[in-house]
Amino acid sequence: MLAILEELSMARSRSAAAHGPEPDEVQTQAGDALVSRLPSLRATLEEQHLFRSEQLARLEACSRQQVPSDSGAQEAVLALREVDELLAAGARRALTDIELALVRMHTGRYGDCRSCGNAIPLTLLEAIPKTTLCLACQHRDERAGHQALRRKPTTGRRRRQSNDPVGPARQR
Repeated sequence: MLAILEELSMARSRSAAAHGPEPDEVQTQAGDALVSRLPSLRATLEEQHLFRSEQLARLEACSRQQVPSDSGAQEAVLALREVDELLAAGARRALTDIELALVRMHTGRYGDCRSCGNAIPLTLLEAIPKTTLCLACQHRDERAGHQALRRKPTTGRRRRQSNDPVGPARQR
């Protein structure tokens, strides 16, 4: 019986050598690589946090400026404010993502997908340190978002005119 167990152990060793490391060993190596990169990733996230915070402060300061009474200048300023509002919304979303990534780093969950729990590849974390979803879950969420937008009911749909730059009215 002992000889059979020894032979089985040797066969597993040969198989592992021929087929590469076991999945647990690969996961441990990936975890070690992430741990060694954490200081650099944390520094990048903190730098991005500072940039987004400063960006928001500048955009909010611009939005508090007086609108000129000249109608032409007023239209231009209002258009710029609209652009600034869109930029600020994007900066707030990025800031939230960065803060979530930093919290996950602090709690030891950084690098694990917040949806499925699988490991996020280190290459993805290095490219987008604020990410908290693996690619599969990110694609799933994006598809769900696009489908929800397509199903969203529209109210007050206007009929297209023949001179409409979007195109002629459809025949019903």
